[in-house]
Amino acid sequence: MIKLDIKSELPTAIKFTNEHIKQLPFSIAQALNSTVGGSRFLSGSQQSSIVKAMERTSQRAFNKPTAYTTKAWRLGKRANKRNLAAELVPKDLPGTGNREPHLRHSITGGSRGMKPFEAKIASHPLAKLPAGSKLVPATVKRNARGNVSRKTIGAIYDSIGTGVFVGKPKGKGRPPGVYSRSQHLMKGTNTVADAVLRPLFIAVSSTSYSPILRVEQTARQVANKEFGNQFRFWLTKNVRESTRKGKADLNRW
Repeated sequence: MIKLDIKSELPTAIKFTNEHIKQLPFSIAQALNSTVGGSRFLSGSQQSSIVKAMERTSQRAFNKPTAYTTKAWRLGKRANKRNLAAELVPKDLPGTGNREPHLRHSITGGSRGMKPFEAKIASHPLAKLPAGSKLVPATVKRNARGNVSRKTIGAIYDSIGTGVFVGKPKGKGRPPGVYSRSQHLMKGTNTVADAVLRPLFIAVSSTSYSPILRVEQTARQVANKEFGNQFRFWLTKNVRESTRKGKADLNRW
C-alpha cells in the first residue's frame, strides 16, 4: 500500500471556502482513481497513469513480452469519499484470463508452481516423471518471444509413446525429461538402430525466479508525480461545477 500526504497537495493559490472542504473527499477519491487508471475527463491522465507506467515497466523487465504480460493491469476497487483507497490489480476478466499467477513470481521471486502444460504432460498414462517436476525448455521449438506454443505442446502430448518419450532414459546419466525419439537404419543394413533421444524439456524439482517486475516502485513514482496535479484539477472542477449549479457554499473557511 502506498500512502500519500494529502495536506502537502492542497492548493495554495486559492482561498478555501466551505465548498472546498465539502468537496475534498470526493476530489481525493477521483484523483486516486485517475492516478491509477486515468480518466477520460482529464486529458493525458490515461497515458500518465500507473496502469500505463506498468506497461512500460513490463516491456523493460521481460524479454519480448506479449500483450498478455504488458497489458496485464487495471484499476480494481475504486476509491470513494468514504474509502480513500484505489487498487492496482492484475486483470482477471472473461476471455482474457487471470494474470495474477502468471505475474506473481516476477514480482515476489521464489519458486513457481506447476504450469498447466506441465500438469498435462505429467498426467499422460505413459509419462513417468518425478512428482512435481517442472519442465525447463531444452531444444524444443520456441517462437520469436521465447515461448513454446500451445500447438507445439499439443503435438508433443499426442506423440507420447511414439515419437516422444517422457521419463528418465536408461544409462548415460541423462536426467528425466521430455525427449523426442527417432530411429534410423544401421549403415549398410536393414537393421533398425536404437532410438536416438533428443531432450525437448529437462525435468527439475524446482525453478526459482528473482523479482524483476517492480510494481510498488513504479506505482510510487507515478503517484508522487501525478497525484498532486490531478487532485487540484478535480477539486477546482468540483467546486466550479457546484458553483455553476448554485449549490456551493462559498463562505470563506
